Amino acid sequence: MEEFEREDPVSAEILRNYIFDKEDEVAEAWASKLDPSEIKIYPGSPKGPNPEDDPFTYSQWFYDNQPKSMYPNGPSTGREFGMKLKKMRTKDDLIIEAEQ
Repeated sequence: MEEFEREDPVSAEILRNYIFDKEDEVAEAWASKLDPSEIKIYPGSPKGPNPEDDPFTYSQWFYDNQPKSMYPNGPSTGREFGMKLKKMRTKDDLIIEAEQ
């Protein structure tokens, strides 16, 4: 950041005012709503301990383990987190559709 301030002090000031100074406000807003006991740590998957080891499993875990104080009825679609969800049709879905 120091180099950026030397090269472009005007942009650095704007960045500081609009992003870095807001960081505490965002953290406070989350802290006021979030019960720390609801924070869970990703346990990993058989493919490895990190989210990037198994992105599908991590995405599902992340969606399923949102704090109840933030989402009492659970997250609605996952779009709140920038997730793209796709519905996969199963053999049972096709049987039900054929019977109708």
